[in-house]
Amino acid sequence: MNAGQLWKNLPKGMVMIYCLAMLVSGFDGIMLSQIISKVTLFSADSTVRDVLVFVGVSLGGIFVIQSASWLQDYLKNQFIRGLNRYYKKELIRSLALAKDRHQDVGGTISLLTVDLKLIEDKYFRVMFDCVFHAVMGLVSLVYLIYLNPLVSMVFLAFTLLTMLPSMLFAKMLGRATEQFTAATEGFIKGTKDLFQGYAVVSTYQAFAPFLARSDRKLEKMETLGMRLNNKHAMVSFVGAMASWIGYIIPTAIGLFFVVTGKLTVTVVVALFLASDRVIYPFRSVSSYLRLIQSTKSTREKIAGLLAQERKAVKVQSERAPLAQPTVVMSDIAFGYEDNLIQHADVRIPFGSKVLITGASGSGKSSLLDVLHGRLHPREGRLFFEGNGHSVPNLASQIARIQQEPYYFDVTLRDNLLMELEEVADEELLTILERLGLVDELGVDCLDKTYGENGAQLSGGQKQRIEIARALVHQRPILLVDEGTSAVDKHASDRIRKLFFETDCTIFEVAHHYDQALKDRYTHQIEFRNQELICHELA
Repeated sequence: MNAGQLWKNLPKGMVMIYCLAMLVSGFDGIMLSQIISKVTLFSADSTVRDVLVFVGVSLGGIFVIQSASWLQDYLKNQFIRGLNRYYKKELIRSLALAKDRHQDVGGTISLLTVDLKLIEDKYFRVMFDCVFHAVMGLVSLVYLIYLNPLVSMVFLAFTLLTMLPSMLFAKMLGRATEQFTAATEGFIKGTKDLFQGYAVVSTYQAFAPFLARSDRKLEKMETLGMRLNNKHAMVSFVGAMASWIGYIIPTAIGLFFVVTGKLTVTVVVALFLASDRVIYPFRSVSSYLRLIQSTKSTREKIAGLLAQERKAVKVQSERAPLAQPTVVMSDIAFGYEDNLIQHADVRIPFGSKVLITGASGSGKSSLLDVLHGRLHPREGRLFFEGNGHSVPNLASQIARIQQEPYYFDVTLRDNLLMELEEVADEELLTILERLGLVDELGVDCLDKTYGENGAQLSGGQKQRIEIARALVHQRPILLVDEGTSAVDKHASDRIRKLFFETDCTIFEVAHHYDQALKDRYTHQIEFRNQELICHELA
């Protein structure tokens, strides 16, 4: 994220208007200098007409400059709105579609609310203000040279003093900003942890350690924030002193020329007032450059996220063509940290019902992640065979029932369809009825919302809605991770009856099953001693 990238995302026609408005509003210092210096020319010989002309010209000039300033601010707000919208949209897409997704929810929220707000306040706005003040300083400098080249060069030389704080303290402020940003992210994550796990904390009455941890993170964040502000205050003090030196010394030199008869007081007053619009803007540029430098690490982080390789987005408005793929695992090794499983060879024909068993942490859910394409094999190949040829693992062929299903804060219909179109409500209600949900939620349930993450639903209802969602999409491969863990035995039997009647391949992770249930599966994949063993059961 740099000035070149910002330029690419700005509407060029509006930029031209903005530059014109910025140039006109940059004459603010010249107008002030002219107004005050003209006052020194009035005397007892001046007429009322002279006063009226002075007032009219002054107000006219001020109106033009202030109108240009208003237009500049208006366009700047339009630009920032566009940049915010672009970068937030791209970040959301980059995080959602990253092929290797590692960002947690807390980190994502912090990025969108804290980091991008920092970029807006201390980069986008500051970039525009920096350019404007540089233009104002240059316009006033040209006017200074017009008044008196020699004294204006003195003013210019002392103006360079205002640039020193930016160069001297940039790294220090950058480090302080990084520390404060990291502490803020830590506080947000800690607070999210406390409230998302509130039920567990409340059950075990563990408020004291969690609140103490929150207090420590809060204290660290506020302390680092105070130190950052103190450092900015110190740099501002140094910059202010440099600015005053830049005022006083050149003015003293101008007065020396007045004493020697080489300048008039009117010109010195004009020089002094115009110099304020040189020193002040360049001092502001120095401060702005300091702020821009302080956002470097955040901008690099955002640029890195935007550069991530993304998955292709395909709008799934219709059900995927119902292929009949055979799942083939050829000498694969997979795992999240160490290779949990090595050299596995499995071939599962279409329509098989596969029971996946093993101890906790043995790799059952990891296998579902591999089948789903979320975890890539470290060695070997996983592919689907169908229609006489082999294709890689395709997400469009897979539905998955999560162990902890998520319910979106939209209608039940939209939760089931997930962009599918032309699926009749009757079909949705039939599936919901077979899962016992119509009796519980009512025949008008499709148009209802049930709160954030289904807050008004029980765990069993959310799990059955997750199952209904998978069945509606009619994918040829269905992955089930403890799909009946939140329902009673009667509902569990009803769900499994649906599974076994469905014309698809099912991979189901289950911890609790009896021999009668096991006999209904065609295959069993067993995880034992870092081995994947596949048994044919029927």
